[in-house]
Amino acid sequence: MNGKGLGSHDTPVVERRLGRQECRPSLSSAIQRLVLVPIVIALVGSSPLARGLILERLKNGENLTVAAIGTSLTATDWGFWFQPTGDWLNGQGFPGKVALANRAVCGSASKLVPGTADYRDGVSQIADVLAKDNPDAVFIEFGINDAYLQYKISKQASRANLQSMIDQIRVWAAKQNQGKGKNVEIVVQTMNNCVHVHADQRPELTQYYQGYREIAQANKGVLFIDTYHKWLDLYNSQPDHATWNSYVPDGIHPNAEGAKGIIVPSVQQALQGQLTKAGAVDVPLFKEYRRVLFQGDSITDGERNRNDCPHLLLGQGYQFIIAARFSAQYPEKKVTFINRAVSGDNVKMIAARWQTDTLDMKSDLLSILIGINDSGIGGGDERKVPLDQYEQIYDKLLADARAANSNIRLVLGEPFHVPKGGHKDGDEREQDIRKRQAIVAKLADKYHAALVKYQQVFDDACKRAPAEYWAWDGVHPTYSGHQLMADEWVRTVTQFYE
Repeated sequence: MNGKGLGSHDTPVVERRLGRQECRPSLSSAIQRLVLVPIVIALVGSSPLARGLILERLKNGENLTVAAIGTSLTATDWGFWFQPTGDWLNGQGFPGKVALANRAVCGSASKLVPGTADYRDGVSQIADVLAKDNPDAVFIEFGINDAYLQYKISKQASRANLQSMIDQIRVWAAKQNQGKGKNVEIVVQTMNNCVHVHADQRPELTQYYQGYREIAQANKGVLFIDTYHKWLDLYNSQPDHATWNSYVPDGIHPNAEGAKGIIVPSVQQALQGQLTKAGAVDVPLFKEYRRVLFQGDSITDGERNRNDCPHLLLGQGYQFIIAARFSAQYPEKKVTFINRAVSGDNVKMIAARWQTDTLDMKSDLLSILIGINDSGIGGGDERKVPLDQYEQIYDKLLADARAANSNIRLVLGEPFHVPKGGHKDGDEREQDIRKRQAIVAKLADKYHAALVKYQQVFDDACKRAPAEYWAWDGVHPTYSGHQLMADEWVRTVTQFYE
């Protein structure tokens, strides 16, 4: 990851570093044509009536019936999250109250193939739930059992079944109140990962959950709650998975502590986010005259010019897209975007230039992405930095930045790897980059920094196109990959600092 780099959107600085020049395709013309898609959570129901936001309706004095259909992860015997969610809703002090209707069935799935089980399935069950419970909101989760090999439900069938349930709810809702319609909130969830024999029986669980995500997001007004990646983050946060194991002692069913620690907070956050966004207006991410500094290695360097040519001072990459979008939309804010990333750098090399290239820039927001060279994946073993040193040096850099400006906003980018052929669990470098991701997450928590989780973004994208489509060599993103990064950066930073 060597090459050239240093430039800014303010006073140009001319500086050259010696090193091997990489053969990389130019991205400038393609990136300049890209549009940063605004990240908006689908909040408005399909009904022409009032918005179907659960907390908003309770706040307005409505009494609501909230139903749930799904698997044993929700059913009364094993699903320890639904009742606490109802208790939390009723404890908010709103005039309106909630009645719960838990219709989840252990062993159920979205639509069972005849002969595979005797349980009711979601597609068959939803009509009874609508008729008997007259719900104002319906939570749906079947992904974990749709992925169960014995049930023989294909990934495409799983998606079609979820769409069928959504359609049934909306058709029913439109006919209520003498044809005037009824506002019904639809909430689609992905649940936890599983281990041991349960994982063996669900080898493509991630893909089934991805199908739920895509169907939910394709239906305007459906709220999607993704607890799966929170469970994965917990699982990967400790080498012995101690906390995850204590939360899911049988390898598949979260206990009450697991529900309290992961599922219930995820639902609360999603519902509170709806209430916040309902009355929100378009607020610029940065205030007037702010200085935004990007720091890192070649991924952020983006082959920047060192002369005063204004269109390449920020380089070609996610940082260019972020700055271009904001500057075009809010020219009156006069925000200065600066890029001081240098190709080939590891954390030690950044530390050597931290004073002049970071602290002296006096930025209001500092965004850092560093770690791929430290792992040896990007720059070879000569640039590898031991994990303990990586954490110690990175920690000191952040401490110095906070000491120089106690109000500085920090954004830490998760180092990532997008190998051709997919991830290999036994690969030492793969294991190393995962450990560095955990270190960055730890530092983000310590310094109350926004954490941009690029790895999952790329892993999800690789389900839609090959790895090289997003990162041509597994390290350096293509223009499509940089667009993913820019979108996730804006989404994360907006949500964290709003």
